[in-house]
Amino acid sequence: MNEIFVKTKKGIAEIEHHSSDLNLRVRRVLIQIDGKRSVDEINDLGLADDLSQVIAKLERDGFITVLEGTVTKPIAAKVVPKVEDIQRKDVTFRKIPVPSNPKDIEMSKNFMLNTIQNFCGPWAHLSVITAISSATTHEEIRSYFTPWHEAIIGTREGRRQIDELTASLLKVI
Repeated sequence: MNEIFVKTKKGIAEIEHHSSDLNLRVRRVLIQIDGKRSVDEINDLGLADDLSQVIAKLERDGFITVLEGTVTKPIAAKVVPKVEDIQRKDVTFRKIPVPSNPKDIEMSKNFMLNTIQNFCGPWAHLSVITAISSATTHEEIRSYFTPWHEAIIGTREGRRQIDELTASLLKVI
């Protein structure tokens, strides 16, 4: 791909202030986008196995844009499933028990928090960790399934184990 991207104001602010929940892999790619390197050149750096998906995410989230005047095929037009679409099609939550079991809620929270910290590191996705920690109902925990899933698949080992991890989580969530 000969596309050349530049950081938007949002992308520059992210580099300067760490204002978003970008994982380390995505952040490294964002740092390398400078308006000079093509996607092929960034790919040669070996920063991400799925560079086209990372670029598409950065473009979709408004961190980067195609450099004007370059001939390009829009990356965002590629078929890259959103995590929300994956969740709706492939994930079926169990029926919420009545009365709600506080033990299940606590187990769900602990599982989600531990897996994020083990796969992504103790300082990654802090807003997701904080939100999960403060959840008190099954509905709240379920609302954080998508950010949890996205955090886990943001790592190589997480992508390998996501099916197993999801199955374990769905038993209690």
